[in-house]
Amino acid sequence: MNFIKRIFIFLSFFILILPQTILALQPLPSQKSDFVFHGWGKLRLEHISSSDSEIGGLYGEPLEETSSISHRFFLEGSTIISSNFKVGALIRLSNEDDSVLLNGPVYFENKYGSIFAQASFNWIDFRLGYYEIFFTPLTLMRFDPKDLPEVGGSSGCSTCTSKGGLIGGSLLEDVEEKLTFEGGVLNADISDYFNVKAIYARSQQPVEGDRYRRHTLGARAVYQYYLSNSMDSFILSLQYVYHDDEGCSIDTPPPYYPLTNHVGSIYVYYSIY
Repeated sequence: MNFIKRIFIFLSFFILILPQTILALQPLPSQKSDFVFHGWGKLRLEHISSSDSEIGGLYGEPLEETSSISHRFFLEGSTIISSNFKVGALIRLSNEDDSVLLNGPVYFENKYGSIFAQASFNWIDFRLGYYEIFFTPLTLMRFDPKDLPEVGGSSGCSTCTSKGGLIGGSLLEDVEEKLTFEGGVLNADISDYFNVKAIYARSQQPVEGDRYRRHTLGARAVYQYYLSNSMDSFILSLQYVYHDDEGCSIDTPPPYYPLTNHVGSIYVYYSIY
């Protein structure tokens, strides 16, 4: 009965109370405001009962009999302080274990959220704080010292369900390419054909005896040309990603040496009609 009562309370909050509260705080269409905000959340009701303790979860993680309610809510707001500058913050409320922030796709040092400051000019903008960026899954997964893919399972073992990967089915995470880091991002539209983007990210938080703090630097230069009177196109992209573990970020080192990795690639696309 207690579990059913908790379900009723959480559903009432997320479906009835929370959306109406956010709508009530929004300014009227006739009111112009430099402050904007929005919220979103996730709620999972889970019941696990199995007579076989060897059966793994959705992503290969071990299962335990349980009845639980997991919730996560984000509230993000920003305000324009001048024609070129904007600041904002994101508040995160969740009853999940803090370890969920160690494995992404949201990498925050503080479980309650983060802040940002952004400057934008004619052809360049710069942002400090948290930001979203897209990475292919292998870009970060290839540097996992435990050799465990993000979607679970031990490397080289197709039937090992007792060893899960970084993301479990009981977490409120989606396996996706969009990641949220804290650091800085620079984006420059140098011309109509040429764009440069550079990032710095704290892509891994330190855990005593398990992992170092990891710093990531990345850059991408893209040249794209389209013929106005046809569908012919040409795209040249140069990409570089650098990962470096901070050896002094923890007192008890994990059973591997700090990693330093470089990844560079050249991408060429063309079409002729």
